[in-house]
Amino acid sequence: MARASVLGLLPLLAGSVAAQTPAPTFVVDPSQGVVDGKSAISFWPAESYVGPAQPSDLLPTDGMEVILVPADNLDEINRFPCGQWLSPPPGKYKFWLEGQGLISPASKVMTYSATPFEGRGQAHVSSVVPAGKIGLSRERLISPDRILRLVHTKSHNQGSRPRSEMSRSVLVEAAHAGVLMPEGPVLAGLFDVTKGEYTAISKPVDIFRDRVAYVDPRPPATGTDLVVVLDRPQRTASFEDYDVSLSAVGADGSSRSPELSIPTSDRIFGIWYGLSDKYVTLQVASLSVFMKPGEIVLPEGKVARFHGQLSPLPDLEVKVHLPEGLAVSHDAQVEVKAVPGGSEVAVQKMTAGKFEYRFANVPARRLEAALNMKPWQSGSTAGGSRSPRWAGSPAVRASTAKDSGEAIICRRLRSESSLGSREVTANSPVTSIRLQRWCRFRGATRSSRSKRSNEQWPNRSARRANARRA
Repeated sequence: MARASVLGLLPLLAGSVAAQTPAPTFVVDPSQGVVDGKSAISFWPAESYVGPAQPSDLLPTDGMEVILVPADNLDEINRFPCGQWLSPPPGKYKFWLEGQGLISPASKVMTYSATPFEGRGQAHVSSVVPAGKIGLSRERLISPDRILRLVHTKSHNQGSRPRSEMSRSVLVEAAHAGVLMPEGPVLAGLFDVTKGEYTAISKPVDIFRDRVAYVDPRPPATGTDLVVVLDRPQRTASFEDYDVSLSAVGADGSSRSPELSIPTSDRIFGIWYGLSDKYVTLQVASLSVFMKPGEIVLPEGKVARFHGQLSPLPDLEVKVHLPEGLAVSHDAQVEVKAVPGGSEVAVQKMTAGKFEYRFANVPARRLEAALNMKPWQSGSTAGGSRSPRWAGSPAVRASTAKDSGEAIICRRLRSESSLGSREVTANSPVTSIRLQRWCRFRGATRSSRSKRSNEQWPNRSARRANARRA
């Protein structure tokens, strides 16, 4: 039986399908999907299929079960027969189908609202694939309050788009007999529910059809094993969003990537074995999500656990304020740079009449916003005034009063950003750029320059007067 490439989720109408095909053995009739006056759900196993599931794809439901796991308690297991209408407590569930040596290739997520029945229930049709079993060695004495957690390391990327990983939890007592998992590599860990921590993690074990593979997770002989689970801000539907890399940075600055990384549609797993540091800093590199670096203490000879939340990259809004009457040149640009270092993050060309610019998905770090442009000249002629304009030279001379011979030289524009070196977060920060003139006077008489200077810079005039009296 081929592995499924697409998982179906489709309410099937018995009447419309029966008109196209002979009466099948198994028919899903949504009109029967009612329990206690509420719209009910049912689950049906099927062979591999592409496109809408047909009744001929359905498999016998004898011995097949659906496993419903509440999203807020992944260790709670609820079993129900396939092919029957159910009305579980409202909520979000992770689910898969299993039985008769078959299992769903990956788990799925659904939300059940228990709304009043309006003529139709929901039928979930999911493909199943051959399975093997994984179990704990019977020679190992383990406290009965431990839970065996299993994660298939390849189930998330078998298909045209990312999926949830196939993971499950089982009590130690039941784990000795073995539980079903899809063929392929499976990671096993012993979890102490009372303390909320792992006591041991295994290396991946290969599962084969109709065979039982036994695992014996042990604490690390030296150093510390580390389990990191990071929840995505939202489910990803594209492999392009798999650009997340994790690293554990030691006290000496050395960086180590995880031995095992599992980027699923919902979350990201990272596993390190035998870390020798007393603590590490977890760093996340990505073009789509971010998380502040966090320090993790590593107890010798144990398994450390870190569960975090990824956030979408922030947007940055930049508002530009220009001196009154100043026109925008064709080469003016709004720049966003990283601090420190000054490496360019993003650039937008400034257009006339537009003073607000949004930069999407900027790095979540210290940034500086600036306006990059050539110097400008401003002034008026004896016959009247003229609008300021941009000048192409680094220092320009503009006559402000022909009869006095006085001139203004504008060396540059000073770009002031209220962002400074403030850290950008996911709350759509806003920063403003204000431009001020730095000018000095040349070509006028001493008294004229002093008079104009005292008018524009009174504080400077006071400082000079104080210096003369001293």
